[in-house]
Amino acid sequence: MENIDSNDKDRGLVEAIVDLAMRLGYRVVAEGAETEGVYEILCELGCHEVQGFLVARPMTVTALEHWMNVECCSKVWQLRSLAH
Repeated sequence: MENIDSNDKDRGLVEAIVDLAMRLGYRVVAEGAETEGVYEILCELGCHEVQGFLVARPMTVTALEHWMNVECCSKVWQLRSLAH
């Protein structure tokens, strides 16, 4: 997914997969949201959730507890509904 903001062919493939999953009634969790551009495209495509380095890097349990209580609540994606 790293090229969906710069490669139409890659974006088309991801769009087709998301569309198929949604037509079959699945919730779509997109992995690989590493830039705001990719995140915005995933929102436009209707993904229900995203994960990737833009959201958070791998972390210890202690760091995760802090992130869940403080950091995640201040992020832009918490303000935006991903469900379309």
